Formats: sequence, structure tokens, C-alpha cells
Amino acid sequence: WYQRRVREAVVSTQSTGSRLSDCTGIIDALLRKGHVTPALKCALASGQEEKCEAGKFLRVAADSGDNVVFYNTYRFFEGRVAGCEGSEEFVALYKGLFNEL
Repeated sequence: WYQRRVREAVVSTQSTGSRLSDCTGIIDALLRKGHVTPALKCALASGQEEKCEAGKFLRVAADSGDNVVFYNTYRFFEGRVAGCEGSEEFVALYKGLFNEL
């Protein structure tokens, strides 16, 4: 009885761990709803920030119309903006809004 319960607990823990480590579905759902900051937090909490597509986050942030969200998202991905899809547009928007680069 005891060994079966321990085995069930281990399987449950592994299942929960794998769900937490792969939050891409959650991140995509948050981005579809325009929730950029919670999507970034989820990516950071799961250790997936390096796997995130900068262009996808920046597109949603730019479309939100919230300059603070766009600024923070741009700065978060700053090192990877140059290689992302639509990078010229995001750089131009950033320069136009904040007069810096």
C-alpha cells in the first residue's frame, strides 16, 4: 500500500513539474488576450525566457497601445530585437516614443 502511494505521488509530482516547465500554451493564451506582462512573468517563472519569440511579444505590446508595456517588453528583449521579425518597425516605434536607443 505504502509503495503504491509513494509511486503515485512521484508520478503526480513529475506530471506537475513537466506542466510547469512547458508553459508555451499558457504564454500563447496570455498573449492572445493581450496580457504581455503576465506572459513574460510566466516565461521567467518557467525558465523559458530564452525560448520566447521577441517579435511575438513586441507585436502584442505595440498593439496594446500602452507605452509602458511596450517600453518594458522592448527593454526585456533588447538584445534580441535586431534578429526578430519586424525589428525595424519595433526599433522605429521605440525611438519615436522614447527618443533613445
